[in-house]
Amino acid sequence: MTIIGEVGAGSEHRAARGLALGRVVAGGALGLLCLAIWVPFAPAMSNWGLDPSWMAGLNQAVAQGLVFGRDVLFTFGPYGSVYSLTYHPATHSLTLVACTVLAVGHFWALAHVFLRDRRTVFAGFVVVLLGLFSRDALLLTYPLLVVYALSERDDTASWRGGALEIVGQISAIAGLALLLLVKGSILPLAGGAVIAAAVVFIMTGAVARLIRLVAVFCAALAGFWVLAGQPLDGLPTYLAGLGRVIAGYSEAMAVPGRAFDFVLFAAVFVPALAVALFQGGVLWRSALRLVMLGLAGFVAFKAGFVRHDWHATIALATAVVLLATVVAQLRLPAFVSAVWLIGALGAWYEVERANQQIPAHFLMLAKVKQGIVDPVFVLPEIARNPDYLKERHERTLAELQRQFRFPEFGGPADVYDFWQSDLLASGSQWSPRPTLQSYSAYTAFLADANARHLEGAGAPKDIAFRITPIDGNHPTLADGASWPMLLAGYEPYDFRESFLYLRRRAGGAAPGMRPVGEGVARLGEDIAVPATRGPVFVQFSVSKTAFGKAKELVFKPENLRIEVKTADGRVRSFRYVSGMGAGGFLISPLIENSTEMNALYGHADQLANKRVVSFRLLAPAGAMREWGDTVGYEFQSIDPARIAISPVRPAHAPVVAKADAIAGHTERTQSCFGGLDVLNDLYPAPPSFRIDALLSVTGWLKVPDGTRKAPGAVFLTLTNTASGQEVWIKTRRSPRLDVKTLMGDPFGPDLGYDAYADISPYSGDYILGVAWANGAEWGRCPAFDRALKFP
Repeated sequence: MTIIGEVGAGSEHRAARGLALGRVVAGGALGLLCLAIWVPFAPAMSNWGLDPSWMAGLNQAVAQGLVFGRDVLFTFGPYGSVYSLTYHPATHSLTLVACTVLAVGHFWALAHVFLRDRRTVFAGFVVVLLGLFSRDALLLTYPLLVVYALSERDDTASWRGGALEIVGQISAIAGLALLLLVKGSILPLAGGAVIAAAVVFIMTGAVARLIRLVAVFCAALAGFWVLAGQPLDGLPTYLAGLGRVIAGYSEAMAVPGRAFDFVLFAAVFVPALAVALFQGGVLWRSALRLVMLGLAGFVAFKAGFVRHDWHATIALATAVVLLATVVAQLRLPAFVSAVWLIGALGAWYEVERANQQIPAHFLMLAKVKQGIVDPVFVLPEIARNPDYLKERHERTLAELQRQFRFPEFGGPADVYDFWQSDLLASGSQWSPRPTLQSYSAYTAFLADANARHLEGAGAPKDIAFRITPIDGNHPTLADGASWPMLLAGYEPYDFRESFLYLRRRAGGAAPGMRPVGEGVARLGEDIAVPATRGPVFVQFSVSKTAFGKAKELVFKPENLRIEVKTADGRVRSFRYVSGMGAGGFLISPLIENSTEMNALYGHADQLANKRVVSFRLLAPAGAMREWGDTVGYEFQSIDPARIAISPVRPAHAPVVAKADAIAGHTERTQSCFGGLDVLNDLYPAPPSFRIDALLSVTGWLKVPDGTRKAPGAVFLTLTNTASGQEVWIKTRRSPRLDVKTLMGDPFGPDLGYDAYADISPYSGDYILGVAWANGAEWGRCPAFDRALKFP
């Protein structure tokens, strides 16, 4: 009996040691993954496009000491780089510190939730790895995990050292404060987590921990704010203003998507909610967790399905993390929980596959490369050369500068509608409007703040202006309140690559707006536009019903449309954003591109056919109960004498003969790898479009041979659908750093193409296509075709 007892005791001792070793190994692996996913050891560099532009702009704003909440009114705060992981020499150290704090706090919470039982370790790794593929899910679920960890019945397990426990808890609480300075939409989650933790400590009588919570949170919030170069007295203004900044998001950024994504989200999230609801335990503790789980699911739902494109992956990734967190509490057999979570991951991948413009597996590999593989090579380079990242940053800026070839302006400058990364690459002094990108000025408050910036002492001397509407919005709606000052206070002096260059007039002439009419109409009723000598602006007053406001709060409202009729009898329909329209915008003439804006400066006669004679606001069928049935409007006009008379002539892409373009080449039939991204400043390029006189195209293309080479030449082709007659237009090669970076070779061959062509000699229906010539071969890219109609 003694021998058997000793053998049994030895077996139990070995099993305990094995379990402890397993926890250490799992904890070490999870900790390393947390560091790799949170901390940008191989940060992204500045890039081309809409999102990279605000990312670069936020970094530059911190570097210039601009105050968030006053000088910068945006959905992100001074630690936006924690989200974007984008490098800037002046902010990188700050980003590393912030991300390290979040990594330590996140690991502490993960250890409490997932490493107490070997059956839940797999769920912990699912949570961390999903953070690699969805930065939004990583940030949105952080507060919930901290609440779960803080609300444990026993958080002093012997395998966690006392000092390490305190460091982890302090980091987790400091991370909640940091999240408020990263992204505005996390405010309810981070704030809710602090309140929930306070309730836990009050209910358990943990006064010392309650004091620590409040002290650490307040100290971290103030400390990180000041560390970012922000004045302490500006913090309340920033926090109070977040609501005003994000207030109009649901209407302005609404994009529809496929219904099946909602089914998949419900299939993942509803079971998680149900398990949390019926899990049992101490009532108040369960209620706190349930509230935080529901709040996280709601914020994820809004983040994913208001703008229902690739954002839908945010909702699913977050839902999987929430499910993993709840499943971990059940202590199910490892196989059962693994099968459940793998099924949820399948739902996430399906949404990823269906909503990304680039193949999902390609994007996932790119994120694994950036987060896991690249640091292995970058960190030794930094050890050998401490300036490695800075030198790579400067080389990247040189690549970007070649995209639009912005000059280095002699004074403060800004760029419209976005393209901040390209402007900053020129080395120019940046004087940004408060809402950095025009499409984000989606309330009258934000639009007015941008307009006042042009009238103040910090107004830019030079502006690179390119009309780039998103989502089919009316083309002059974005930053519409700034147009009177742009017309009266600035004058054009150059035009290239679709940008109209404006310079501030001596003395900065005031617009001198004068009322020319007002009234009230019913939704859907035609409103006549006064015929005046100068451009006509309109301000609308149209409000949502109580039902519409409630729907906007919990999801998104149906968008209004504005239908305009021009002097040539044409009727055009655009999406209308009520918050933008309330700030005022140009209604007549109808300006759809930068060339037409150029004509306003002294050649308004060229826009006679674009004069708007009437318009009306329309609600989609079934959405009438979301909107009030009356529209208040007020017209104003600018005296043409106040507008500078100095239009410039844009350079157009050359038209070439097909025979000359492909002389000596053999046609090759093979699918193309690339895209036609922007058509007449509309992104993404619509499948069909009507064009008046100018054709503007941006895209990218590589040789269809499996390499990363660019074709020797890229052409746009216009084929008349009636006669078959073809027009070939030679494009300009451009870097397209975004594409090269995605392919893992940011300094490789230039893969972009763009063209700005005069198509006024042509009329009728045409097919816009892309053709390439390389070596002795040439081919077409039929997948890029777009249907065009010319007058």
